[in-house]
Amino acid sequence: MNVDDEELSELEDDSHHKMDIRVDRQNVNLNDPNWLVRRRACRSIARIGHPARICGRKLFNLILGDTDASVRFNASKAMATLDPDTGEDFAKEIARHLGHEARQQRESALIALGLLGVPTGFKHVSVIRGMLKDTSSVVRRAVAGALRGFGSACANDEDNVFQLVEVLSLEREAETRKSLIQALQAVLNGLGDDERTYFKEPPPVPEPPPDEDPKEKQRREKEKEKEVEPEPVVVLAVRQLTSVLAGDAYSSVRAAAALALGDIAGKAASAQAPQLFAAALRDEHRDARIASAQALAKLGGLCSLQMAEELANKQSEAPLRLAAAEAISMQGAFAIPYSQEIAVALGDVDPEVRQLAAQTLAACGIKASSPHGERLIDRALNEQCEYVQIAAVRALEVLAGVAESAAYASELAKGIAHQDGNIRWGAIKGLKALGRKGAAPYSREIAAALVDYSYFVRRAAAEALGMLGPAAAELSGELLRSLLFDDDHDVRRAAAEALGKQGKSAAPREKFGLVRSVTVRLEYLSILPHHAEAMVKLIYQEKHMPVLIAAVEALGQFGDEAVGPFRDVFDAILMSENDTLKLTSVMALQHLGPVFCKMFKDQLDTLSSQSTNVRILKEAEAAIGLII
Repeated sequence: MNVDDEELSELEDDSHHKMDIRVDRQNVNLNDPNWLVRRRACRSIARIGHPARICGRKLFNLILGDTDASVRFNASKAMATLDPDTGEDFAKEIARHLGHEARQQRESALIALGLLGVPTGFKHVSVIRGMLKDTSSVVRRAVAGALRGFGSACANDEDNVFQLVEVLSLEREAETRKSLIQALQAVLNGLGDDERTYFKEPPPVPEPPPDEDPKEKQRREKEKEKEVEPEPVVVLAVRQLTSVLAGDAYSSVRAAAALALGDIAGKAASAQAPQLFAAALRDEHRDARIASAQALAKLGGLCSLQMAEELANKQSEAPLRLAAAEAISMQGAFAIPYSQEIAVALGDVDPEVRQLAAQTLAACGIKASSPHGERLIDRALNEQCEYVQIAAVRALEVLAGVAESAAYASELAKGIAHQDGNIRWGAIKGLKALGRKGAAPYSREIAAALVDYSYFVRRAAAEALGMLGPAAAELSGELLRSLLFDDDHDVRRAAAEALGKQGKSAAPREKFGLVRSVTVRLEYLSILPHHAEAMVKLIYQEKHMPVLIAAVEALGQFGDEAVGPFRDVFDAILMSENDTLKLTSVMALQHLGPVFCKMFKDQLDTLSSQSTNVRILKEAEAAIGLII
C-alpha cells in the first residue's frame, strides 16, 4: 500500500467514525423526553439514510407508540430512508397493526406503509385497501393517503380503483372525500385513454330448466338485454369525479375533483370539458373555478375559445366576465390565438378583469402582446386603478426590443410632463419596462423627474436611471446624490441603488443613444468621492435596513480611490447584527479589491471562522482569498 492509499484509507476510516458518532447521537435522542428533540432526531436520521439502520427498532416503536403525531410521521419518513431489507422487515411488523383496535395504531401503520412506498409498503396493498370501509374517517383518510403514495402501481388491480370510487360515492365527511379524490388522481394520473376493462366478468348463469314458465323466460331475457358490457374503471372514476364537481357542497372537494380530471386526462376526462367549463365560469367559489380552468388547460386548452368569447362579450354579466378572465389567464399558450378578445377586456369596466387581461397578455409573451401595444400604453398612462396600471407596465416589458418599441417609447415620454402624477409615474415606469434602448433617448426627461413633488414619481425616475446605468450618470448623478436624503425611504433606497449602478465598477462602454466624450466621463469619475462621502453620511444616519444595504452595495461600486478616505465606515457595518448587511459589506470589500480586503483582514477572519451564516462564511473566505 503506497502513501496515497494509506491517506485515503485513513480519511475513509475517519469519515466512517464521524458517521457512527452522528448515528449514535441520534439513536440516543430518539429516547429523549422532549418531543422536539425526538422529531429533530428523526429528521436527522432521514438525512443520514442507510447508515442509520441500527435505529430501525426505535423508529418502529416511535411510529406506533409516540404520543406526538409529528414525531410519528417523521419516524415513518426516516424509516423509508433505511436500506430496503430493513424497511421490509419492519413493514411486515407494521402491517400486523393494521387490524389493531386502537385508531391511532391503525392510522400510524397506514401512514408508515404509505411512506415506505413501492414495493416495500405496496406488498400489503390488499389489506390496506380493505380498510377503506373502516369506521373512522381518520383511518379512511390515512388509507387514501397510502394509496396516493403508491400512485399508478395501484391501477393494475381493478379492486383498488373500484373500491376508491365506491367509498367516494358513499363518503359523508368532506375532508375524507377530498383525500379519496386525491388518491384517485395519483392512481389514474395520465390513464384517461386506458381501455383495459377492470370489471370482473359476471358469474355464469345456469341453464334454465326445460319446463320453465314462459313468463319467467320472457322476464329473464329482458333482464339479460339490460346487462351492460363491462367498461374501463377509469370511465367509472371520471363519471364519479364529474358528479362530485357538479354537486358536492364543499368548494375544496369540487376543486380537488376538477384537478383530478385534469391529471387523468385522455379521452375519458376530455369528454367532461363542458362540465369543467361550466364550473370554471359559474361555480360560486373562486378556488373551484380556478381548479376547473387549470384542468381545462391540462386537457389541451379545451374551451379556450368559449372563454375568450365570454370575456369579450360586453352583454355578459360582470361576474361571468371576471370568471372568464380568470379562466383564460390559466390557459397559458392556449390563450395566444385569442389575444384580440383579451385585449378588448383591457377596456372592461371591472378593474379586476382589466388587470387579468394585462397579466394574461404578459404571460402569453410577445406574440400575444405585440399587436396590442397601444392598448397597453393607454392602460399604463391613463389607468386609475393602481393594480391594473402595474399589470399593464409589466406587460410592456414583453415589448422591449420589438420594432415598434421606439414609437411606444415616444408615446410614453409625452406623459412625463403631464400634470397628473399617476400619468407621470406610468410614463416613467413604461419607459423603464421598454428597456435601455427604449428609455435612453429620454434620460434627460427622466432625470428632470427626480425633483418631482410626488415621491412615487421620484422613486420611479431613480429606478429608471439606475436601469440605464453609467449611460445616464452625467445627467443625473448630482440629482440622485441629493435624493439620498429624501424624506421617503423608498426614494433614498432607489437613489442609492441607482448611484451604485452608475459607479466606476459598473461602467460599461454602452452608449444607449447618449453622446459621452472621454472628458465628460473623467469629469464624472472625479465626483465619485463626493458620492462616496454622501453615501457614508447616509449609512451613519439611516434607520431603514433596505436603504442601508443599498448604500453599502453602492459603496462597493465607487472604486477604491473614491471610497478610500471613508474606509472606517466598514468597521461598524462588518460587525452589524444584521446578516444581510454583513454579507453586503463583505461583497462590497470584494468589489473594492485586495487592498481594501487586507485593511479589514481581522474582521474577515472573524466572520470566516465564527459566522453562523453559510453565505457569509463563503464570501468572507473569498475576500481573504483576494489578499493572497
